[in-house]
Amino acid sequence: MVRRWNWVWRVGGAVAAALILTTGGYAEKGSETGGERGGRPPMGSSEGGRMGGGMGAMGGGAPPTVVVAKAARELVLVEAELPGRLVASRRAEVRARVEGIVERVRYREGSEVRAGETLFELDDRPYRAALAAAEAAVALRRAELARQQRLVAEGFAAPQSLDTARANLAAAEAQRTQAALNVEYARVPAPISGRAGRALVTEGALVGKGEATLLTVIEVLDPIHALIQEPQEKWMIRQRLQGETPPPRLMTEGEEVSGEWIVSDTMVDPATGTVTSKVAFPNRGQRWLPGMFVKVRVAIERREAVVVPQQAVASGASGLFVWVVEDGYARMQPVTLGGFSGDRVVVASGLQGGEQVVVTGQARLRPPGGAVVVREERAAAPPSAQRESGGTGGGAPRGGDSPERAGGSREQGR
Repeated sequence: MVRRWNWVWRVGGAVAAALILTTGGYAEKGSETGGERGGRPPMGSSEGGRMGGGMGAMGGGAPPTVVVAKAARELVLVEAELPGRLVASRRAEVRARVEGIVERVRYREGSEVRAGETLFELDDRPYRAALAAAEAAVALRRAELARQQRLVAEGFAAPQSLDTARANLAAAEAQRTQAALNVEYARVPAPISGRAGRALVTEGALVGKGEATLLTVIEVLDPIHALIQEPQEKWMIRQRLQGETPPPRLMTEGEEVSGEWIVSDTMVDPATGTVTSKVAFPNRGQRWLPGMFVKVRVAIERREAVVVPQQAVASGASGLFVWVVEDGYARMQPVTLGGFSGDRVVVASGLQGGEQVVVTGQARLRPPGGAVVVREERAAAPPSAQRESGGTGGGAPRGGDSPERAGGSREQGR
């Protein structure tokens, strides 16, 4: 019995020793590899201290420097950019007036032509033959009239026969005139001076068979006209401002071209409630072509409004906004625009007037805002100051200062 208990105690002691050794080994291994698996040293260690210091330096940079201008509330002449379509100031369709085969195209496509210059030549041999026959008929009718005059004078014919002879001669002369015109129509001239387009027919084509075939189109491109449509209410207000408004301007990339009003329609389009007006613009070099869509800036009314420099407005994912600086802190302020006033934009909603808005340095700001340093304050009123400060005078707010382009949505260090 004693011998059995001794064996039990020996086996139990061996098992306990094995368990103790196994547990200790795992504990040692965990302590050696814990730093590698955890990826973060203890906060009290030197490595943890260095990492915490680096993060503090990244978030604690100096506030960005910006230039601001005050949003002004004043009585301004509000302008709007209206879509327009360009048309030629003069346009003529060159058509074949007689039937025939095209023998020759005598102009260079796309070149300037003069009025009366021959553009196409048709085969005129049938018409020359008809002209010769008409001339022979006229000679015959004249001889007949002379014979009738002698017979009447001698009493061998009634006086009424002279009337018939004279009528026959007039008809023959009319046919000769028509035959001569057909010979002339076989040479197709330019009806106006201008730029001739591409030839719509080539040599050997039969034209004028039952219709006046279109051969080419001539257009006058300098000046060029823009057709714009205005709501009838805005058109009536603009009529009251005549003489007090600047000329209409054609807005292009980096350039404004002044024009003059030509005419407005005599009725309102009942389908759209708009009035179509025509504006003439110089087109030296023929940079613009008929059919192009453009923007024309016109004055529409005079009223009190809040205005800011154009470069203060930026665009983001949620729309247009400005950076408002208050007590050294910049914040995003959504706005809606209501037109233009010279080099400035009219703010319809979002600003009350008197706020300081950022005009330079938006690229260094991140939503929703942060502390800034105001380097200089610019007045928003004089348009000349806006041009000197970098305003482009274009119609669209600059997108280069939008937070999406500048990158990220990181908040400024406060």
